[in-house]
Amino acid sequence: MSTILDHKYETWQNEADNVNRFVVKGRIYYKSETYECWIGFWEMLKWAWVQYIAVFALVYPALKMLQQTLYKARIFETIVVVPLLKQTSPSHHMSSNIS
Repeated sequence: MSTILDHKYETWQNEADNVNRFVVKGRIYYKSETYECWIGFWEMLKWAWVQYIAVFALVYPALKMLQQTLYKARIFETIVVVPLLKQTSPSHHMSSNIS
């Protein structure tokens, strides 16, 4: 790391000296430290869920709007399938028709 201060602002003048200089040289020593943090499985799982929910909250409404737009504009051919009703046994139908 290095710092250079170069600010030429003179406050006095000396008639005999043509070059007025004020130079400061210094060194700063600092100790390099590292910080390590080991997270556990549950902590990592928690943050994975947070990220999943954050992305889901942004993507789901956009995809829902896209889906509605595509179906309203009839870009894709769609067929609505209705599940069949549960059929009763044939003997039950016959007895209800007789009476």
